[in-house]
Amino acid sequence: SGSDKDVFPFSAFRVLCNRLLTVALLIVHSKACGLSFIPKAPIQSYCMVSASNMLSTLCQYEALKYVSFVTQTLAKTSKALPVVLWGTIVGCRRYKAEQYIHSILITAGCSIFVLGGNITSAVADRHGTWWTYFMGMCLLLVYLAADGYTSTQQEHLFKSYNTCVREQLIYTTAFSTVYSL
Repeated sequence: SGSDKDVFPFSAFRVLCNRLLTVALLIVHSKACGLSFIPKAPIQSYCMVSASNMLSTLCQYEALKYVSFVTQTLAKTSKALPVVLWGTIVGCRRYKAEQYIHSILITAGCSIFVLGGNITSAVADRHGTWWTYFMGMCLLLVYLAADGYTSTQQEHLFKSYNTCVREQLIYTTAFSTVYSL
């Protein structure tokens, strides 16, 4: 209708709906295939992955209230830098120097491109203040940091406990459903 009214103004509700559907489908799939529901990794490991994923997702949805979809998409391309940094700091992982350089250059290039134009969403554009820009960029930074941490922790679960994608999905999504409530 051309209205700027938000149909689902609460990001947590969007996440809850997404996670409920995902958990339901994973349970049906697992039952249909006769797969086990016994986790290979300690359950608290999934809690941490889920918490960082939940923070990431909420910030991603909230950022769209302040920055444009194009800005957010470009910010996502900078995910390599947080992943490399978290992998180094938390995962004690060693990367080649060129991997650090590539991730820094990609992030710098995207930042220059984004900051060279209008970054606000259509709704925020009408109320364009420095606070709008600041909030949008802060939410994007938290989103990228949390998403990079999530990736690092998921990789740790794959390597340390030999978990499969389905197992990680079902447990992290189940905890995200609880967090969303």
